[in-house]
Amino acid sequence: MLPNGILFGDTNTHLEVKKRLLAEFDLQAVVTLPKGMFEPYTPNPTCFLIFQKTGKPTKETWFYRVEGDGSSLKKARKFGPQFRNDFPDLLAKWPKRKTEEGRAWRVPAARIIANRCNMTLASLGLIRPEKTDHAEAEEILASMAEKEKRILTLVEEMKEFLETGA
Repeated sequence: MLPNGILFGDTNTHLEVKKRLLAEFDLQAVVTLPKGMFEPYTPNPTCFLIFQKTGKPTKETWFYRVEGDGSSLKKARKFGPQFRNDFPDLLAKWPKRKTEEGRAWRVPAARIIANRCNMTLASLGLIRPEKTDHAEAEEILASMAEKEKRILTLVEEMKEFLETGA
């Protein structure tokens, strides 16, 4: 179990770990887990790697994307059949490393290495990158300035209360 940062990390340490996994181990699977799966302990997306020490290089790695674990994926975890659960499908596909568009892929190790050992699904071209819409910089700065004004007003009111007692 690791934070997803291991998949895209490009520090010397990250790269060395991934290169060794591909060169000295059989990196059998990379399973990405959804954000919130380990709430309330961490909101960060995580993954797990399945590998075996073989002393031989990895030929191919199976990637699987879990989008739900049968829960609400919120801090107050609720479980039930109304929530998506990909684990039965994962377990069914695992023995033969079956593929499915948008869910499960086989990727040659050479492709991972050519991708500078970046193992994110988007960087490997397996899924489209998630696009996040952000407010314009001017809008963000205006919002921050407005909040700062409110904070200063509250500080002044508190100082006045402490001085006058009313």
